Order: sequence, then structure tokens, then C-alpha cells
Amino acid sequence: CEIKENNIIQAQIIESLHLDGPEIRRVRAKIVALYSEQQNPVLMIFLFDLTDIHKGEEIRREFFANVSHELKTPISAIRGYAEIIQDMPDFINNETAQNFLSVIVRNSENLTKLIDEMLIVTGLESGSLTLSIKPYQIHDGIRRVVENILPKAKQAEVEILADVDPDIDEIYVDSQRFDSVLVNLVDNAVKYNRPGGIVKISVRKNETH
Repeated sequence: CEIKENNIIQAQIIESLHLDGPEIRRVRAKIVALYSEQQNPVLMIFLFDLTDIHKGEEIRREFFANVSHELKTPISAIRGYAEIIQDMPDFINNETAQNFLSVIVRNSENLTKLIDEMLIVTGLESGSLTLSIKPYQIHDGIRRVVENILPKAKQAEVEILADVDPDIDEIYVDSQRFDSVLVNLVDNAVKYNRPGGIVKISVRKNETH
């Protein structure tokens, strides 16, 4: 515990790992100070065994990751066959059918993006997410993001402005993760905007960032 001025003791929570034979147990200790007028503070230590809770979370993460991986294969097949049929106008020359195919392809792409985001969350929770840090052309990246969201912005009557400092060229990031974050931010800015609104993407630098 940390003793402050006037003998006030600040309660702390400590979480630790302990070996119990071949098994690792996760224990949380909460330390609380009890006071009375005549006596010095008495420390009460409460121990909580969180092993089963963490095991349940680990099983959930593994199931989540496995299901996400398994879903990618059939979704990719649906999208692939729909795109093949789209490229065969002699096979289907009906405009309504072509529109239906476009809907299938578009929603397959959305599902794939959603699954990729689910896998990212799983990786973050398990601590297994790895980053591939490389030089990244910020001007090109912003342009790709704007082009991706522009149809939705036009439909919502929202203008997207890119304002990138011309002195900024390369930054070092994981390009896939960076694009994903930026797309989500700008997409939400368009989604929750108003007709006639503006979304502005500004990129500036200071001495350290």
C-alpha cells in the first residue's frame, strides 16, 4: 500500500500470476485500510481467484477467431462467383439481375471487412496482433481513403476535404491497419454528419509528431 500524508493509506489492486503445480492461476489482491479513532490502520487483504474467468475469455477469443477464419472462405467464394457472372454479359444480360449481383458483391466485401476487423479485435485481446511498420506515402493513403468513401459521401450530400501539409511525405506505420482506422473514422464522420456538412482530413506535423 502507498502511505500518503496524515497516515492515509491508498488502497491498491494487484493482479499476479502464480504457479499451482502444472497450472497457472491468476489472482487479484485488493488491499483496503480500516481506520478507528484509537488504533493504527488495519490492512485487510482480499484475494480473488480469476483463473476460471480468464480461461472463459480465452476460450471465447479462440472460438471468435476460428469462426472468423472459417467464414472468410465461403464469403470469398460467393464474391468470386458473383464477380465472374458479372463479367459474363452474354450469360446474364438482364439489368435487374446485374443489379442483384452488384449488391451481392458489395455486401460480400462489407462482410470481409467486418471479419477482418473481428480478427484484429481478437488479436488485440490476445496480444498476438503484429504490426508491419514500413514507409507509407500519406498523400496516396489519404487519396485512397477519400476515393473509397466518396460514393457514400455524395449520397449523404457530405463533402470530404483533404488538407495534407505538402512537406509531409512518408510516415512509418502499418499501412493496412492505418488505412482501416482512417476509413472507419472518415466513414463514421460521413455517416453521422448532416446534408451539406463537411468532413476535413488534416495532416500536420510538429517537433515530435
